[in-house]
Amino acid sequence: MNKRTTNIGAACLVGVVLIGSMVFTINDNKNDIDSANANVLSSEIVKEETVIEESDGAINTSGAEDYNVMLANEEQAVAESVEETTEAATEAATEAPKTIPGYTNLGMANVDGYLNVREQPTTESSVVGKIPTNGACEIIQTLDGWYQITSGSVSGYVSAEFILTGDDAYNKALEVQSEVAIVTCDVLNLREQPNTESEVMDQVATGQELEIISKRDDNWVEIKVDDATTGFACTDFVECKVVLPTGFTMQELEVQVEQGITQKRVDICEYAKQFLGNPYVWGGTSLTNGCDCSGFVKGVYEHFGYYLSRTSAAQANNGTRVSLDELKPGDLVFYSNGSRINHVAMYIGNGQIIQAKSEKYGIVISGFDYRSPYCAVRIIND
Repeated sequence: MNKRTTNIGAACLVGVVLIGSMVFTINDNKNDIDSANANVLSSEIVKEETVIEESDGAINTSGAEDYNVMLANEEQAVAESVEETTEAATEAATEAPKTIPGYTNLGMANVDGYLNVREQPTTESSVVGKIPTNGACEIIQTLDGWYQITSGSVSGYVSAEFILTGDDAYNKALEVQSEVAIVTCDVLNLREQPNTESEVMDQVATGQELEIISKRDDNWVEIKVDDATTGFACTDFVECKVVLPTGFTMQELEVQVEQGITQKRVDICEYAKQFLGNPYVWGGTSLTNGCDCSGFVKGVYEHFGYYLSRTSAAQANNGTRVSLDELKPGDLVFYSNGSRINHVAMYIGNGQIIQAKSEKYGIVISGFDYRSPYCAVRIIND
């Protein structure tokens, strides 16, 4: 009986110990779980920054190294991108086409005299206009050996053989371009000196293009109207700009055959137009190698058996004086500097003259009122 009781007591004691042990074990396990959860969270945070592993007793920081390598690669990529962008911009700026104001695809006539502008891209097509030596054009498109162009008042096709393009055209344009004064008022007073008290020596019509000799700081420019006339104009009444020679249509060259206009007059004007673009030479009489204003009209008329005096002032006394309202093709128009006659041109109809204008322009066609005409003389009495 006592032995059994003793055994039961021992068993109870063991049970209490076991239960207590289980309680402590459960609590320990709870602490382990909490600790594990904390370790997992901490591990995730660490993974965002650096993974450290233990292997064979050594610490491996491959995660940190990979992250640093990634940053280095990104920085190098950014640097290379900036360098490539800079190089591309520099290259683009270096290779940017050179341009002349007013032109996006410049062509320059590389001929002696005039380049024919044709209606279609073939030599059998009719001529619709001409471009002078070193004249500029805008190239619209390229065809088989031809360029479609516009130049001044003329549009059509020119042989690519006679057109400079690219750097050659740009360099030629810089060589031949000039600064001119374009009259913006109704009538420009050309004065002897750069002030409004100075005498008016001539008047120039609106829209006329005048060669600039020099620009002053006092709102005046010295200009050259033709071979014998220079003076000063106020910049309030002119637009100064850089220009290139351009083309014109054949219609602008046509002699207006009206009632009372004889064939001889037409022939004289057509003959004179053959020398368009030829050079101006002071004192010259050659229609091809160079002449001045009076030498030009003298040479044209001599071809038809008429002999004129040598100077413009003397030629004004040849033939018969006529009113400017009565002008016919072939008549001579004279200009004065206010004190004497100093320039002469030939009227070709439609309000136009042909003249040996100056060294800059050579033999050209102009409006007869590009400056104020002084008088007119008729050589052909028909």
